[in-house]
Amino acid sequence: MFDDDEPYENPHGIDDEVYVHGTLFVLDGQERSRFIEHEGVTVRIVQTWWDDDVGWRYGGVPVDPAFVDEVRRQFGTEVNVSEMFFNEHGTERRSAPRHP
Repeated sequence: MFDDDEPYENPHGIDDEVYVHGTLFVLDGQERSRFIEHEGVTVRIVQTWWDDDVGWRYGGVPVDPAFVDEVRRQFGTEVNVSEMFFNEHGTERRSAPRHP
């Protein structure tokens, strides 16, 4: 279900696991986007919202904790690895939908 401000239904929901092969980023200490270089990663969605510019956007955590180590290797400790952000483009569902 979606409301009138959203032109189409959200393809993913909270707790869905999705494979992200598109743009993925974290925020640094100054709230600037830091884009993560990756070959693809499975992420569990923890928040979702509509963005008029790109469509559905998500915040999530990687399923494999080793990926957090890779992000820290790329950026050091200056980034917040507790949540990573991405949009619906460049994702594939990895789990059965958990939302109605």
